[in-house]
Amino acid sequence: LVADELSLGLAPIVVDEVYNTLETIRARGTALLIVEQHVQHALELCDHVALLEHGRVAWEGASADAADVVVNRLFEAGSAR
Repeated sequence: LVADELSLGLAPIVVDEVYNTLETIRARGTALLIVEQHVQHALELCDHVALLEHGRVAWEGASADAADVVVNRLFEAGSAR
């Protein structure tokens, strides 16, 4: 299943429902490819993460390792402005 920006424009409670549904789909054995700017739900759901910068893979690895990487990248990007 490919999902692009699922949370865009949705109320937080609806986003929670969408990701609960995705968890059910995943638990049934369906692979998910999620593109998401708001990464918290995606990090909780996914096993593997690829971080894209300017259309290229800047980092990839286990979801458990991704949170620190994402925060550091966002901090670095903000500092560069």
